[in-house]
Formats: sequence, C-alpha cells, structure tokens
Amino acid sequence: MTTHWSELHKQYLPCWERAVQHLSLLRDADLILYTSGNVSSSELARFHFRNMTVRKYINTGWQAGAIQAVKDGFGTRGYQEKWFDGYDWVIRLNPDVLIMDEKWLLETMGDASVDGIFGECMGRQLHTDFFAVRPQAMDRRIVDGCTPTSAEKHFECAVKNILKSKRYAWIKNYKNAACHIVGANSPVVHSHALWKCCPDYFAAHESSLCLEALEQGNPH
Repeated sequence: MTTHWSELHKQYLPCWERAVQHLSLLRDADLILYTSGNVSSSELARFHFRNMTVRKYINTGWQAGAIQAVKDGFGTRGYQEKWFDGYDWVIRLNPDVLIMDEKWLLETMGDASVDGIFGECMGRQLHTDFFAVRPQAMDRRIVDGCTPTSAEKHFECAVKNILKSKRYAWIKNYKNAACHIVGANSPVVHSHALWKCCPDYFAAHESSLCLEALEQGNPH
C-alpha cells in the first residue's frame, strides 16, 4: 500500500478495519505500508493485518510515490532487501482503493496461467492505483532500467515481460474515471468520496450517494 498519508487517506481507516474483518484475501495477507508520511502506531494498528511493515520514501512530487513504489519494490532494492520473498502475489493499492468483491480476485490469482492483474486507462495505459503481480514474474533489471516519465508509462515498462507473455487478466467489469478504477460492479474501486460510506462500504450499493461514489470516483 502506497500513501503520502493525507487527511483524505486517513478517512479510509474505518473502511480498512471492516475490509480486513470481512475479506479472507486481506486476513491472509501481510501489509507493507510504503509512505512518506508519519503514521502513528495507533493508526497502523487500525489496519488489522496479521503482519505489518512500514517502509519510508521521500515524496518528491505528484506520481512520484507510485513510481518509486514500483522501483523500490520490484527493482534492486526490493530484491536485495527481500521485500517479497515467500509471497505468491503482491497487490499494490492506495488507502482510497477499496476491494469490493474478493471472489473474482481470488479465482484469478489462483489461475496458474495468470501472472498479472491490470486495468487500462486513457490511451491504453496501465493503471497504477491498483494492480496485482506474481513477484517472481518481475525482472528487477527491467524495472531498474525504466524511465519514470509518468506512473502509467513507467509501470507498463516494468511489467513488459508479463505483457509480452500475455499471462495477465484485465480487471472484471471496471470503468475509467480519469485513470481511476471505478464501477458499481468492479471488484475494486478508487474513489475520493467512498470514505463517506465507511465503515460499511460493502453496502454502498444501497445508498444513492455511495453508488455515485462507486460509479464516478469523485462525484460533485
């Protein structure tokens, strides 16, 4: 999970408390919180993951965190420090990216022919707000050599081996909202307004306000 720990991101803590209670995918996962902010021990405890590690980065600007998370995690640093050793999958998201339905994700991650789960946004670029990859399918030398022109283009370069092999799946039933994954039927949603539906965001379909947050990401 990557975050600059903004006030907006903090507002999603009640949703994450509910998510880890509700989703076996998260109960069986460990959390690496990659952050440029100062996360207190009490805030960290509210995530309720079985194991949690905080890794710090220096925020150098917009999109920088998403780029640096990929470089550090899947490049030489992550390889040398063994960030993902022993893990079958790594899911990358932000605090304001919520898993709505784990069934499709678990089924797809259980498919031995799939090494990556991606979404496309404007101009056939790859989303960086959410993705999942098998870490053993990533090549640190490729990641180290990618030029950070934008988060989306950098990530497309980093996973080009997976793209070339065609061992990937597109996120089911998602829509795009300015390179945010949205949609009432999407298994994951990136919304800046869904915090209003915390903690029980799984019932978002029952509220017109929350449904708008699912569909538009940033409703007015």
